[in-house]
Amino acid sequence: MGLHEYAAMQRHWADHPPVALMVAAYLGIKPRAKTDSRAGDMGELAALFGAAPGKRAVIR
Repeated sequence: MGLHEYAAMQRHWADHPPVALMVAAYLGIKPRAKTDSRAGDMGELAALFGAAPGKRAVIR
């Protein structure tokens, strides 16, 4: 989809919104708050590999 098609779709939707959006607005349904699903994952990933780069790991 190019920019011209996207702009045409936006103009059309301004006058004729999709039914799902109209029903959600009528019922007062709000979109879910977006959360960063990656938060904390880097620490968990580093824990899987053991010592961080540049640090010495104790081998027993």
